[in-house]
Amino acid sequence: MVDGAANALGVLLTRRYSAANTDREGEGVAFKREWVDEWVTKVAPGERLLSYVVAAMWTPIVVKETHGGNSWHDGPRATSLRIEGDAAMDRLIAELVADPTKRVAPSATGVFYALTTNRLLLGSRSSLRNRPNDLLHQAPATAATVYWFDHEETAGNAFRHLLVDFGDGRWRRDRSGLTALGKDLRATSNVDEFFAAMGTRAHQASPSV
Repeated sequence: MVDGAANALGVLLTRRYSAANTDREGEGVAFKREWVDEWVTKVAPGERLLSYVVAAMWTPIVVKETHGGNSWHDGPRATSLRIEGDAAMDRLIAELVADPTKRVAPSATGVFYALTTNRLLLGSRSSLRNRPNDLLHQAPATAATVYWFDHEETAGNAFRHLLVDFGDGRWRRDRSGLTALGKDLRATSNVDEFFAAMGTRAHQASPSV
């Protein structure tokens, strides 16, 4: 049952990333750089986009075992399937003593980070069209720090986990997909270009996983 749950998780993650990165007509990557450029001109006039990254944060997934045909078993054998990298991020947050009351937009799931010539901007992505939406938070680029680590999960899924310190006491955790069922997602998430642009402001963490 564990293997079956892992495969189910892999399929679900693939569908979620496909929905996040492909337009409704199947014409390719929906979250496009030109849209981020346009968004930056509105929320940060006079600044130039250097790079961006697509990210998301979801609630834990609960998978229950089945017994005797189609019946559901809700007793002790039910399995809560949680991405292990999330637990490692919990430990990293505790180590850095992040104030839970200063977490930015904890209910926002689909987001993106835009690095400009002067600032790091956090924006939401619209759920219907997957386009840049609201500005959730911002900080001077020189004040912001991103702690990160990569973690492989089951069924060929891997994530880059981000802990973003905006430098004003505010912070946010996210994931950016690296692979889903073995499929490379780096091009659609733009994760490599973004971290290259962050340079020394990005610090690889080594939490216990």
